[in-house]
Amino acid sequence: MNLLRTLLLIPYNIWAWSTFILLGMLTAVAYVVIFLTVKQHPGKWLYACNYQYARIWGAINGVRYNIAGRQHIDAVGTCVICVNHRGIGDLFILPASMKGVNYRPLSKAELGKIPVLGYLFRSALVLIDRKSPESRKRGVETLKKLMAEEGISPLIFPEGTRNRTAEPLKEFYDGAFRIAIECQVPIVPIVLLNVDAVTPQGSILIRPGRLYSRFLPPIPTTGLTLDDVDSLKQQVFNLMWQKVEAFRQTGKV
Repeated sequence: MNLLRTLLLIPYNIWAWSTFILLGMLTAVAYVVIFLTVKQHPGKWLYACNYQYARIWGAINGVRYNIAGRQHIDAVGTCVICVNHRGIGDLFILPASMKGVNYRPLSKAELGKIPVLGYLFRSALVLIDRKSPESRKRGVETLKKLMAEEGISPLIFPEGTRNRTAEPLKEFYDGAFRIAIECQVPIVPIVLLNVDAVTPQGSILIRPGRLYSRFLPPIPTTGLTLDDVDSLKQQVFNLMWQKVEAFRQTGKV
């Protein structure tokens, strides 16, 4: 039976990756149209395309999305969004979860240097060179401006990179929590679950299944100072760890 399932995954993956590429090409065309026609704030239109991409790809490949807790982010408005980062499945469930949310991911500056695509990344992301204190400072100032003037919520992977370990989460960096405190906005954690079952670690194979996204209750930062970064970081880490570990132990969300 396991051999049969493995064999059936071959034509399924040919289809899944083919539709991934085809939809990606169509989305790229949509991006070009957006850049040619939208002069201000093209980012929100780009993420609307990503939402449709993720939804369509999931529907035609048997990857279902189960999203809950959206009321938590809808209620607070501008916030810092903290998301765990497990695998390629995040590329599907995360955009599918964010319909109507005015957000921009924080990412590494190297993406902005890629020929042609660099312009896209610079328009859609907030890019920071973590090795450069000056770049980090500029990135934080950009985030503050986006939050104050445009109501944009930064989306940050506090683990810094994909968690390839056997642990539910990697150790968190300080950045997301410093930004939230400096801007006095709440943190809304999002936990992505069952990613390994659909897109296993260390494999290019995709499996049909269900991906879960859970928005956790917002954590206020009003009145906190930078002296509270460590305690705030630990509070968020504990909440997300408990959710991920509970799912790993019980399979229930």
